Amino acid sequence: MIVVNESTNKKNINNLLKYLLGIFMKPNIVNGITAHTKKNFRSCVAKISGINQRA
Repeated sequence: MIVVNESTNKKNINNLLKYLLGIFMKPNIVNGITAHTKKNFRSCVAKISGINQRA
């Protein structure tokens, strides 16, 4: 039972990784993610610099 569970878990993880890789390989989605993270990154930096100024 344990061995079966381990092998199925490995298979599921591999499938999940392939699925995520497939998503990241699509250029439109990648561009959307990078634009989104740039926006978030700027606001994050602003928050962090604000925290640093307060400290």
